[in-house]
Amino acid sequence: MQKVKDLRAACGLESVPVDVCLSTFKNAAADGKLSRDQFITSYTTLLQSCQIDLPADSIQNEVFELFDRDSNQFVDMMELVCGISIMCAGNDDDKIHAVFGVFDENGDGFISMDEMFKFLTSVFKVVLTPSVIELMKSMGETVDDAEDLASVTALECFQAADLNNDGKISEAEFKAWFGAPRRDPSFAFSPVNKLLQ
Repeated sequence: MQKVKDLRAACGLESVPVDVCLSTFKNAAADGKLSRDQFITSYTTLLQSCQIDLPADSIQNEVFELFDRDSNQFVDMMELVCGISIMCAGNDDDKIHAVFGVFDENGDGFISMDEMFKFLTSVFKVVLTPSVIELMKSMGETVDDAEDLASVTALECFQAADLNNDGKISEAEFKAWFGAPRRDPSFAFSPVNKLLQ
């Protein structure tokens, strides 16, 4: 954990607002992902636009490796959200707003069930490791794969958050759902709930 704190202090991102960082990287992502070169170029551009001194190449590469959680040499949108929520400036509201923007692929100000399912599937493909699956099983929750968990979580979200039953979730509804205490203690271990912590 200390290594992450040290990297955060050295990389310059802790001075960049989360929404600025996310939009810069998101706009540079081809097909929803960034290669190492694309990531470093965007990172450099971002820091320069914020008038922040560039760290050493070794730090820039460490930042890429922190974001590239599955070590496939690409950073996808979920990995961006996870990395940015750890490394960038902003309070919980700022980070929730940024996450909402990633869910809302078409930019209409609402999240549809399809958008929620697609995003959660990509989230769980990154964070649903065998150890997380085993932990959930030990708590009585059976999860077969990312799609299964995404489907259950998306349904739970819409049942709880879509109060007017219009088939879409506004940012206010999303924020209320995301921050609400859960009656089911196993939900505390949900990777989505841990995303912004």
